[in-house]
Amino acid sequence: MYRIYSALIEIVAAAVFIIPIWCIYNKLCFHSWKRTIIYMVFGFYFTAVLALVGFPNIASLKIDFAVNVIPFLDMVSDFINACLNILLFVPFGFFLPILWDKFRNIKNIALMGFIVTSLIEITK
Repeated sequence: MYRIYSALIEIVAAAVFIIPIWCIYNKLCFHSWKRTIIYMVFGFYFTAVLALVGFPNIASLKIDFAVNVIPFLDMVSDFINACLNILLFVPFGFFLPILWDKFRNIKNIALMGFIVTSLIEITK
């Protein structure tokens, strides 16, 4: 429950800085409030995902030179957690083609999903 509260606090803190920047950027580039809102929801979703999966933030950053040789080992032993992690990234696959035309095919979406989840697993 603490992680959810922590994620909400980080989302609010990010919103204080990101919303004004996006509003200024919107005047210069987007020309659409609908698209700007989708970008903001995607940003808040991704911030919450990184907070929930335990991605290190600047305050708790510790450099560890150990290499995780088998990053997906826990995924096999904890099937329920693996299913929840997959469910957590389903919106990621919906947001990508909506926001960027490059991700309109399933191959690019799957590749980006694999890259993002691999980076999260490697950095933990």
